[in-house]
Amino acid sequence: MMGRENPPQASLFYTGINLEKRVRSDHVLRKVARLVDFDFIYGEVKESYGYNGNVSVPPPMIVKLMLLLVLYNVRSERELMATLPERLDWLWFLGLELDSEIPDHSVLSKARKRWGVELFRSFFERIVWQCVAGGLVDGEKLFCDSSLIEADASCRSVVDTQGLKRYLNPAYRELEARLEDQEKKENDDNDSILRLGAMWLTSATLPRPTQTLRWHARGKGIPSCTIKLTEALMVPTGSSQQP
Repeated sequence: MMGRENPPQASLFYTGINLEKRVRSDHVLRKVARLVDFDFIYGEVKESYGYNGNVSVPPPMIVKLMLLLVLYNVRSERELMATLPERLDWLWFLGLELDSEIPDHSVLSKARKRWGVELFRSFFERIVWQCVAGGLVDGEKLFCDSSLIEADASCRSVVDTQGLKRYLNPAYRELEARLEDQEKKENDDNDSILRLGAMWLTSATLPRPTQTLRWHARGKGIPSCTIKLTEALMVPTGSSQQP
């Protein structure tokens, strides 16, 4: 016979509920609770509290709340306190019951301000030392905390240098070879111009009177030249002509 759900109706009394039985035996918080002793925090922060006034949240519970905040990657302290009543394992780890009053989220920020950085550094070192001694930390894996920040940049400007490397190297070599060929060609042209000028200067048919010979050399390191020819002629070797 098919069963049907009964309309939800809250019970006035709950009996036989034990959070110890609601948390599985291999839960990570069971390992932390078994191997880490948080009671040392009482002695570390006793100077930060007075002897009268309102009773504070137990300091070990505050540190445990901060541990849950990091261990489960909760986005904010407000979200941590809003999620706490829904998590039976968190309630068990903190020593709370189903009907226990949930601390306000401001408890964590007030504790940070009251205790200071040095005390938190001491807490961290003592807790990590206990985790190492208990075998919870082996150093084989490293976890880094980071924040996602949107950059004011264009996604189209991102270049995959690894993928382009095999194309860029041959292109660079081809460009370099082409530039070397071009430079060699310019040097050859300049040498030809210089040879023609020398031949013209030594020619027997050089016109009179004074003339000016100009040419523009191309290439690196060769300036434009201007040569002024005088009345004297440079006669080729073996000629008996006089100027």
